[in-house]
Amino acid sequence: MGSGSSIMDLALFKRKFNFEMQHGRYLLKTLENAEELKAAFRLRYKVFQVEMIGLEDNDFEDHDAYDFDADHLGIFDAKSGFLIATCRLNHSDFCKSFYSEQEFTIQPMLENNLRKLELGRVCVHNDYRKGIIIILLWRAIAKYIEISKSDILFGCGSVSTEDPEKAYLLYRYLLENNKIRPQAGVEPTEKYKSPDFERLHLSSDLSVSASEAKEAEALLPPLCRSYFDIGCFVPTKPAFDADFKCIDFLTVLNIPELDPQIKKKLFGDVGALAL
Repeated sequence: MGSGSSIMDLALFKRKFNFEMQHGRYLLKTLENAEELKAAFRLRYKVFQVEMIGLEDNDFEDHDAYDFDADHLGIFDAKSGFLIATCRLNHSDFCKSFYSEQEFTIQPMLENNLRKLELGRVCVHNDYRKGIIIILLWRAIAKYIEISKSDILFGCGSVSTEDPEKAYLLYRYLLENNKIRPQAGVEPTEKYKSPDFERLHLSSDLSVSASEAKEAEALLPPLCRSYFDIGCFVPTKPAFDADFKCIDFLTVLNIPELDPQIKKKLFGDVGALAL
């Protein structure tokens, strides 16, 4: 759960950018008060601590030191007020450090005057994991990018495996599909490196067979796949996160480089966005 904001802190929380929009039965907005934040933290606990790690299901919360300086997006059932999905957005105008710095040496990415936006803690309630919710999440993120005038979106795309061979298969698959764009100085931090992955990387063939491609595609969860569908690239090898029993790919999206058709879909009508 981490050493995040206390209940007293939450009473002082203020959202940095304000927007609300409705699509059918769903309300998309930046969270604005302690009650909404606590609902987001409880949903995060259920997804990250119960589902991913296997802790007991209870009313605990998942929060950390990066939450108070962030904005948090939520998708609600407009009628019941039930929180369906949430994510955290840390903007370089409001925070001094990023969660991704724990897992990757991202300083070379930060050494410019561009506005950076870190996407993290993305989660969807188990009963709502269908295409429309991921589409709406991206529509909300796109709106936030627009109003915050962000230039770069980045974050950790998680895949539920700790197997170095599967991780290497995914890396080769992304390389084959031109999703790997190495950046000097960006790599997993020592704690998150895998010696077994490094050995595979040095000794194995990089080619991907048709059957391996199908296996890699099956490993990628829909949310992670959507990162690549909109144009994200990966600047380095994956990090191995033993705490959450997964691997994380550092995903980066240069907003000015967005494909015009993707940009039109992402920033246009919700109905036009199909990932």
